[in-house]
Amino acid sequence: MKKIKVCNLKNVMLIAGSIFLLSVMSAVAANIEEGIAAVEQKDYMTAYKTFKTLAEQGNAEAQYNLAILYKQGKGAMQDAGAAVNWFRKAAEQGLASAQYYIGHLYDVGEGVKQDSILAKDWYTKAAEQGNASAQSNLGVLYANGEGGQQDIVKSYVWFSLAASQGLTAALDNRNVLAKSMSPELLKNATTLSRDYFQRYVAPFSLQQNKLTSRGHPAVPNAHQQSGSSVK
Repeated sequence: MKKIKVCNLKNVMLIAGSIFLLSVMSAVAANIEEGIAAVEQKDYMTAYKTFKTLAEQGNAEAQYNLAILYKQGKGAMQDAGAAVNWFRKAAEQGLASAQYYIGHLYDVGEGVKQDSILAKDWYTKAAEQGNASAQSNLGVLYANGEGGQQDIVKSYVWFSLAASQGLTAALDNRNVLAKSMSPELLKNATTLSRDYFQRYVAPFSLQQNKLTSRGHPAVPNAHQQSGSSVK
Protein backbone atom coordinates (compact mmCIF):
# COMPACT_ATOMS: atom_id res chain seq x y z
CA MET A 1 0.00 0.00 0.00
CA LYS A 2 1.17 3.50 -0.74
CA LYS A 3 2.59 5.30 2.29
CA ILE A 4 0.06 7.54 3.99
CA LYS A 5 1.12 9.96 6.67
CA VAL A 6 -0.67 9.56 9.97
CA CYS A 7 -0.08 11.05 13.38
CA ASN A 8 0.86 8.96 16.42
CA LEU A 9 -0.74 10.85 19.30
CA LYS A 10 0.64 10.34 22.80
CA ASN A 11 -0.66 12.23 25.83
CA VAL A 12 0.32 11.60 29.44
CA MET A 13 -1.67 12.99 32.34
CA LEU A 14 -1.57 12.65 36.08
CA ILE A 15 -4.83 11.33 37.53
CA ALA A 16 -6.57 11.50 40.88
CA GLY A 17 -9.06 9.25 42.66
CA SER A 18 -12.73 8.86 41.75
CA ILE A 19 -15.97 8.79 43.71
CA PHE A 20 -16.14 5.06 43.02
CA LEU A 21 -13.60 4.53 45.80
CA LEU A 22 -15.11 2.85 48.84
CA SER A 23 -15.78 5.07 51.84
CA VAL A 24 -13.07 3.29 53.79
CA MET A 25 -10.64 4.63 51.18
CA SER A 26 -11.80 8.24 51.34
CA ALA A 27 -8.63 9.24 53.15
CA VAL A 28 -6.58 7.72 50.32
CA ALA A 29 -8.54 9.68 47.72
CA ALA A 30 -7.99 12.87 49.73
CA ASN A 31 -4.26 12.20 49.91
CA ILE A 32 -4.08 11.67 46.16
CA GLU A 33 -5.81 15.01 45.71
CA GLU A 34 -3.17 16.54 47.98
CA GLY A 35 -0.49 15.10 45.72
CA ILE A 36 -2.18 16.51 42.62
CA ALA A 37 -2.48 19.90 44.32
CA ALA A 38 1.22 19.79 45.15
CA VAL A 39 2.03 19.13 41.48
CA GLU A 40 -0.11 22.10 40.46
CA GLN A 41 1.87 24.24 42.89
CA LYS A 42 5.14 22.77 41.56
CA ASP A 43 5.85 21.38 45.02
CA TYR A 44 7.17 18.15 43.58
CA MET A 45 8.88 16.99 46.75
CA THR A 46 5.58 16.95 48.63
CA ALA A 47 3.88 15.27 45.67
CA TYR A 48 6.60 12.64 45.54
CA LYS A 49 6.35 11.83 49.25
CA THR A 50 2.56 11.67 49.07
CA PHE A 51 2.42 9.41 46.04
CA LYS A 52 5.28 7.19 47.20
CA THR A 53 3.59 6.43 50.52
CA LEU A 54 0.34 5.49 48.82
CA ALA A 55 2.08 3.64 45.98
CA GLU A 56 3.90 1.40 48.45
CA GLN A 57 0.50 0.61 49.99
CA GLY A 58 -0.63 -0.65 46.59
CA ASN A 59 -2.71 2.28 45.34
CA ALA A 60 -2.68 2.15 41.53
CA GLU A 61 -3.37 5.85 40.94
CA ALA A 62 -0.49 6.80 43.23
CA GLN A 63 1.78 4.27 41.51
CA TYR A 64 1.01 5.84 38.16
CA ASN A 65 1.59 9.37 39.41
CA LEU A 66 4.82 8.34 41.13
CA ALA A 67 6.01 6.83 37.85
CA ILE A 68 5.41 10.16 36.11
CA LEU A 69 7.51 11.96 38.71
CA TYR A 70 10.36 9.46 38.39
CA LYS A 71 10.23 9.74 34.62
CA GLN A 72 10.36 13.53 34.69
CA GLY A 73 12.81 13.78 37.60
CA LYS A 74 10.37 15.83 39.66
CA GLY A 75 10.68 15.48 43.44
CA ALA A 76 13.26 12.72 42.99
CA MET A 77 16.21 11.87 40.78
CA GLN A 78 15.14 10.93 37.27
CA ASP A 79 15.01 7.14 37.18
CA ALA A 80 13.72 5.39 34.05
CA GLY A 81 13.87 1.99 35.73
CA ALA A 82 11.79 3.10 38.69
CA ALA A 83 9.31 4.78 36.33
CA VAL A 84 8.85 1.57 34.36
CA ASN A 85 8.48 -0.42 37.59
CA TRP A 86 5.70 1.78 38.96
CA PHE A 87 3.92 2.11 35.62
CA ARG A 88 3.93 -1.67 35.37
CA LYS A 89 2.55 -2.14 38.90
CA ALA A 90 -0.31 0.25 38.17
CA ALA A 91 -0.94 -1.31 34.75
CA GLU A 92 -1.09 -4.80 36.21
CA GLN A 93 -3.82 -3.57 38.56
CA GLY A 94 -5.87 -2.61 35.52
CA LEU A 95 -5.35 1.16 35.49
CA ALA A 96 -5.98 2.18 31.88
CA SER A 97 -3.69 5.24 31.96
CA ALA A 98 -0.80 3.10 33.16
CA GLN A 99 -1.57 0.40 30.61
CA TYR A 100 -1.46 3.06 27.93
CA TYR A 101 1.85 4.43 29.17
CA ILE A 102 3.60 1.07 29.53
CA GLY A 103 2.43 0.38 26.00
CA HIS A 104 4.00 3.65 24.91
CA LEU A 105 7.30 2.74 26.57
CA TYR A 106 7.41 -0.57 24.68
CA ASP A 107 6.29 1.21 21.51
CA VAL A 108 9.26 3.60 21.48
CA GLY A 109 11.74 1.52 23.49
CA GLU A 110 12.05 3.97 26.36
CA GLY A 111 13.36 2.36 29.57
CA VAL A 112 12.63 -1.08 28.08
CA LYS A 113 13.59 -2.97 24.94
CA GLN A 114 11.38 -1.89 22.05
CA ASP A 115 8.69 -4.50 21.50
CA SER A 116 5.74 -3.76 19.21
CA ILE A 117 3.94 -6.92 20.28
CA LEU A 118 3.95 -5.93 23.96
CA ALA A 119 3.11 -2.35 23.01
CA LYS A 120 0.09 -3.60 21.10
CA ASP A 121 -0.98 -5.84 23.99
CA TRP A 122 -0.87 -3.01 26.54
CA TYR A 123 -2.49 -0.50 24.18
CA THR A 124 -5.29 -2.98 23.63
CA LYS A 125 -5.92 -3.37 27.37
CA ALA A 126 -6.12 0.40 27.77
CA ALA A 127 -8.12 0.93 24.57
CA GLU A 128 -10.73 -1.58 25.69
CA GLN A 129 -11.18 0.53 28.82
CA GLY A 130 -11.94 3.61 26.74
CA ASN A 131 -8.48 5.24 26.73
CA ALA A 132 -8.56 7.45 23.64
CA SER A 133 -4.79 7.86 23.25
CA ALA A 134 -4.32 4.07 23.38
CA GLN A 135 -7.08 3.69 20.80
CA SER A 136 -5.32 6.15 18.51
CA ASN A 137 -1.91 4.51 18.91
CA LEU A 138 -3.44 1.08 18.38
CA GLY A 139 -4.82 2.42 15.11
CA VAL A 140 -1.28 3.35 14.09
CA LEU A 141 0.08 -0.12 14.92
CA TYR A 142 -2.67 -1.86 12.94
CA ALA A 143 -2.19 0.53 10.03
CA ASN A 144 1.57 -0.09 9.90
CA GLY A 145 1.43 -3.80 10.62
CA GLU A 146 3.50 -3.37 13.77
CA GLY A 147 3.14 -6.03 16.46
CA GLY A 148 1.18 -8.24 14.07
CA GLN A 149 -0.43 -8.29 10.65
CA GLN A 150 -1.58 -5.08 9.02
CA ASP A 151 -5.34 -4.66 9.44
CA ILE A 152 -6.75 -1.52 7.85
CA VAL A 153 -10.29 -2.24 9.07
CA LYS A 154 -9.23 -2.44 12.72
CA SER A 155 -7.00 0.59 12.24
CA TYR A 156 -10.00 2.54 10.92
CA VAL A 157 -12.13 1.31 13.83
CA TRP A 158 -9.68 2.33 16.56
CA PHE A 159 -9.06 5.70 14.92
CA SER A 160 -12.84 6.19 14.81
CA LEU A 161 -13.18 5.48 18.52
CA ALA A 162 -10.37 7.86 19.42
CA ALA A 163 -11.86 10.50 17.13
CA SER A 164 -15.25 10.13 18.79
CA GLN A 165 -13.54 11.18 22.02
CA GLY A 166 -12.14 14.36 20.51
CA LEU A 167 -8.71 13.38 19.16
CA THR A 168 -8.52 15.34 15.93
CA ALA A 169 -5.33 13.59 14.78
CA ALA A 170 -7.17 10.27 14.97
CA LEU A 171 -9.99 11.72 12.88
CA ASP A 172 -7.48 12.89 10.26
CA ASN A 173 -5.86 9.45 10.25
CA ARG A 174 -9.21 7.71 9.82
CA ASN A 175 -10.15 9.97 6.94
CA VAL A 176 -6.83 9.29 5.22
CA LEU A 177 -7.39 5.55 5.57
CA ALA A 178 -10.94 5.84 4.26
CA LYS A 179 -9.64 7.22 0.95
CA SER A 180 -7.63 4.04 0.43
CA MET A 181 -10.49 1.62 1.24
CA SER A 182 -12.99 0.01 -1.09
CA PRO A 183 -16.70 0.78 -0.49
CA GLU A 184 -17.26 -2.72 0.86
CA LEU A 185 -14.28 -2.54 3.21
CA LEU A 186 -15.36 0.90 4.41
CA LYS A 187 -18.88 -0.37 5.07
CA ASN A 188 -17.53 -3.25 7.16
CA ALA A 189 -15.25 -0.89 9.09
CA THR A 190 -18.11 1.51 9.80
CA THR A 191 -20.32 -1.31 11.08
CA LEU A 192 -17.56 -2.64 13.32
CA SER A 193 -16.88 0.89 14.58
CA ARG A 194 -20.45 1.16 15.85
CA ASP A 195 -20.13 -2.16 17.65
CA TYR A 196 -16.78 -1.23 19.22
CA PHE A 197 -18.12 2.16 20.25
CA GLN A 198 -20.83 0.51 22.33
CA ARG A 199 -18.27 -1.80 23.93
CA TYR A 200 -15.21 0.40 24.35
CA VAL A 201 -16.36 4.02 24.50
CA ALA A 202 -19.96 4.42 25.65
CA PRO A 203 -19.65 2.62 29.02
CA PHE A 204 -16.50 4.54 29.92
CA SER A 205 -17.89 7.90 28.82
CA LEU A 206 -20.62 7.50 31.43
CA GLN A 207 -17.99 6.56 33.99
CA GLN A 208 -15.80 9.55 33.15
CA ASN A 209 -18.68 11.92 33.78
CA LYS A 210 -18.69 10.78 37.40
CA LEU A 211 -14.97 11.15 38.03
CA THR A 212 -13.64 13.72 40.48
CA SER A 213 -10.20 13.61 38.79
CA ARG A 214 -8.61 16.92 37.87
CA GLY A 215 -6.04 15.33 35.55
CA HIS A 216 -2.84 17.38 35.51
CA PRO A 217 0.43 16.67 33.72
CA ALA A 218 3.66 16.50 35.72
CA VAL A 219 5.12 18.56 32.91
CA PRO A 220 2.76 20.33 30.45
CA ASN A 221 2.55 18.48 27.13
CA ALA A 222 4.79 15.85 28.65
CA HIS A 223 4.63 13.41 25.75
CA GLN A 224 3.26 14.22 22.33
CA GLN A 225 4.78 12.72 19.21
CA SER A 226 3.82 12.53 15.58
CA GLY A 227 5.00 11.23 12.28
CA SER A 228 4.10 7.54 11.94
CA SER A 229 3.04 6.30 8.53
CA VAL A 230 0.81 3.67 7.02
CA LYS A 231 2.87 1.48 4.74
